[in-house]
This record gives sequence, C-alpha cells and structure tokens, in this order.
Amino acid sequence: HLLKLHTISLTWGVAQEAMELEEEHMDKNNANASNGSSSSRLKRLGFVAFGGTLGGILGSLITACFADTFHFTGLLLLSALLLEVSARFSIHIGKIMKFYWSLTVKVRSEDDLQSL
Repeated sequence: HLLKLHTISLTWGVAQEAMELEEEHMDKNNANASNGSSSSRLKRLGFVAFGGTLGGILGSLITACFADTFHFTGLLLLSALLLEVSARFSIHIGKIMKFYWSLTVKVRSEDDLQSL
C-alpha cells in the first residue's frame, strides 16, 4: 500500500505542476484570464476526479468479471498491460510539462532582459 500512496502522490504532484505551467502560459496569452484560470482548473480537477472514480469502479468490475476466465496469470498480464499504458501516458504528460516549462523559462528570461 505504501507504493500505491507514493505513486499517487507523485502523480498528483506532476499533474499539479503541469496545470500550473499551462495556466501560466495561458495567462500570458489572455489578458482577462484571472477568472478563466480558476474555472479551467476546476473543470480539469472535476474530470480527474470523475476519471479516478470511474477507473476505481471499472477496475474492480473488470477484475471481478475476468477473474474466473483469466485466472491469476491472465490478470497479472492484464495488469502489466494497463501499467504499460499508464507509463506511456506519464511519458506524454512529461513531454507536455517540458514544453510548457520551456515556454515559461523563455518568457521569464525575456522579461528579465526587457527589465534591464
């Protein structure tokens, strides 16, 4: 259970940082983004909460349905496949974060140069 807690904490930390970097980038492009920023964050967090709840329900349902068919080995392979899918999504999220981070660093460095 400790590994699950660690994984969830890391995932939420990365997701939060990605959202903040994206919002900073959107704020630079939109003049009136003060209300839209919190609204878009609430929408995203709503989708994340819905996805987490749906995943928990469907994950338990799929496991219960396929337990007799796939037995232990099949469920282990299915778990490995789903873990691979989530790892690929994590890599994709990392690339998105890197993109927004590079934009943020570029904008901040340009602001620093203009202030000189």
